[in-house]
Amino acid sequence: MSKRFIYVMLILNMLTNIVAYVPMVLIENRSNGSVLAMVLSLPIGIFIIFLFTKYMSKFPYMGLPEILDKFAPKWFRLFFLVIQGVLWYVAGLVTLVAFTNISKQYINPDMDELLIMLAFLIVIVFGATLPSKKSFICN
Repeated sequence: MSKRFIYVMLILNMLTNIVAYVPMVLIENRSNGSVLAMVLSLPIGIFIIFLFTKYMSKFPYMGLPEILDKFAPKWFRLFFLVIQGVLWYVAGLVTLVAFTNISKQYINPDMDELLIMLAFLIVIVFGATLPSKKSFICN
């Protein structure tokens, strides 16, 4: 899978969570420090991203599975990658549920949620199985 597809999935998940869940969480926790958490999250997040990119740059042209294969025991690598797979599955499921709820609220309130979710799943599976076109810009 191309890097651009991973970036697209990541950005889509992040934007969906921001639109669907963040306003509700911020309003519910406005008196419990959510504003301070937003202010503190920016420098902390930038610092964590800086550390991650710094340490990943020490392994050029290697992904996380290759790094774990080289430096971690097999049991830990397998456990960690299975946990990562489950987390990404849950992230996709949360995004699918958010899209279904938004579609039911604003596009077609009379349609059954299961049918909306099935329609989204058909489009997702169809899009995932299509061959990708190579572009000279996004390699």
